[in-house]
Amino acid sequence: MLTNTVYIGSLADYNSAGSTRRAMIRIILTTFAMIFLAELGDKTQLAVLAMASRSNPWAVFIGAGAALLASTILAVVLGCTLPKFLPESSTRVLHYIAGGLFLVVGAWTIWKA
Repeated sequence: MLTNTVYIGSLADYNSAGSTRRAMIRIILTTFAMIFLAELGDKTQLAVLAMASRSNPWAVFIGAGAALLASTILAVVLGCTLPKFLPESSTRVLHYIAGGLFLVVGAWTIWKA
């Protein structure tokens, strides 16, 4: 099942008829802020910046936007699908694995620099 650790508010708020719109807006704004701040200065943004300085900026914008959209769709589909097939206790393990991989990739990036 889904947990409400990612959302501002609770899934009960999201599912109730009276506050569905407010909960959706809250989730949209939270997600936007979280992703926007996480992406600032990240390698993807720097790569796009470099490509836009040498190529057609609109082509770079469309290509980068399509790539971000595709990776986001993949993440949302997996995020909605995996909890249906995995027991709730394994989602905690999945969070630890994702966090560990994040740390490993970060350490590898620093080591290679």
